[in-house]
Amino acid sequence: AVAFWGSILLEVIVILAVGTAIVLLSSTTASFLDAFSWAVLTGLTIGYGLMASLGDGVNQNLARGLQIAYVLLAVFGILHMTFKIGRRCLRQRAEAFERRIKERILPADLLADLDKTGG
Repeated sequence: AVAFWGSILLEVIVILAVGTAIVLLSSTTASFLDAFSWAVLTGLTIGYGLMASLGDGVNQNLARGLQIAYVLLAVFGILHMTFKIGRRCLRQRAEAFERRIKERILPADLLADLDKTGG
């Protein structure tokens, strides 16, 4: 369980680190906090286009190209994590269902005794 949630956390960290790096590479005036804030808001597609609010030191051509790539990375990354969590939940439910079914099956020796006695 720790490895699973650790891999989800690692994906989130990588996505946010890439977004933060994009801002820091394309702006001469943005602080780390500005860059991280942009990465979170743009990654969640809440504030796409907020690069303009980072000031005049933004290379707009570079920023546009990197924004498009980052939004695609973030959206597909979030989808990947969502499917990964969903797959895990479904697997756990299927295993629990199989355990319940196996608990209801009579033991082989009891089934053999019932066959012998005609019950």
